[in-house]
Amino acid sequence: MEIKISIAQLNVIKNSYQVNLDKLLYLIDQLQIHKSHILLLPELWSTGFTSKLKNANGFNLEAIDILSTRAKERNIAICGSYILKNETNQFVNRLVVTTPSAKIFAAYDKTKLFGQMREKEWFFPGRSLKIAKIFDHLFGLTICYDLRFPEIYRNYAKFKPQFFLVPSQWPSIRINHFKKLLSARSIENQAIFISANSVGKTGNINFGGNSIVTDYMGEIILDMQDKVDEIGSVIVNTDPLERWRKYFPVLDDLNMTEKVNIEIITNNT
Repeated sequence: MEIKISIAQLNVIKNSYQVNLDKLLYLIDQLQIHKSHILLLPELWSTGFTSKLKNANGFNLEAIDILSTRAKERNIAICGSYILKNETNQFVNRLVVTTPSAKIFAAYDKTKLFGQMREKEWFFPGRSLKIAKIFDHLFGLTICYDLRFPEIYRNYAKFKPQFFLVPSQWPSIRINHFKKLLSARSIENQAIFISANSVGKTGNINFGGNSIVTDYMGEIILDMQDKVDEIGSVIVNTDPLERWRKYFPVLDDLNMTEKVNIEIITNNT
């Protein structure tokens, strides 16, 4: 079964909310839409890592409304992470999946907070993992720093998602780790990993771009390299992945006794 994967590699301008949104909307309007199409945005793409949490939350609620309209108009699922408040009024770094049929179809709060970006000061960590069924495919939801913790993905792998989403703000200084970890996670979980990283300088940090899609063999099938404010796309057929899983059924040997709270969210999208 085919699905078109698009990733937006953006220079996220800290606290320039409207500029970031307008730039994204322009790029979305240029996309050639496939019948099953998902777009991944970088981590905190609309605001950057800002300490103005209340302002960011207010703007992001409006941004999600706008992207929901675009998702319906263009028949595309749009996924990105945002500074938002959770159900207990705490700020979180939340990956939101917006589909043609639902403004917030699925949401995952980042579980592994990155202290060097002050996330442990600003955000409440997520307590559960989320799998979203989009266009008849299962997507494991993760964010950036989660990538360094293989146990997260092994817990997901028990449910055999074909794809994982990894919106990121990964710095240039460690970009080789980023690409190697994505390939490794793809191989060990027999899945396709989709990353969208920010690019360019934000404050004192240079973000490394190199957003990639890696297949179940760990091979790179889409590489944005150092492109700025562009969307790249690849059409993926999941039939070879499913054949590989049957031929080499590593996932069947995972330990299924460990208890983990994972919610699978489905509809007819």
